[in-house]
Amino acid sequence: MERAPRYEFMRPEEIDAVLKTSPVAYIPWGALEWHGLHNCIGLDALKVHSICLDAAKQTGGVVLPPVYAGFHTMKPYRGFKHTIEISAETIQRLLREYLEQLTDEGFKVLVVLMGHYGKAHVDAVIQVCEEFSKSHPDVTVLAFPEYLVAVDDGVRGDHAVRMRQHS
Repeated sequence: MERAPRYEFMRPEEIDAVLKTSPVAYIPWGALEWHGLHNCIGLDALKVHSICLDAAKQTGGVVLPPVYAGFHTMKPYRGFKHTIEISAETIQRLLREYLEQLTDEGFKVLVVLMGHYGKAHVDAVIQVCEEFSKSHPDVTVLAFPEYLVAVDDGVRGDHAVRMRQHS
């Protein structure tokens, strides 16, 4: 079985080969957030990282390490401990840096897949991607929450496995 192209494990010549054949970079974006007693704190980023790895195996490209930076988490609204809340400004700046750096490296398609999808977080990410697309018309930037593409047993957006029935 062919291994998924994980950017952090690749050598320069491997990245150069990908840039020639399928210059796609997947950026899995999540949060460090409480997801119940049955889940790990990093669930958001871990699940989209896995989805990105599967997509890259099918389409080519590379998958960046997960970004753990969530805005509009459960912490300020419900007081959940073990959650790291990052400001919208910081998330937007970090995302701009990723997009700029990956474009500078020669990637032509940038996919930001969000596992954390509070509305304010999604809006902040999409705003940056839309602005970036306007100023970089030669690069395609796609940004969306994973529930738009991940469907398991007919369940879409089963965040923190809250709807799954266990036997």
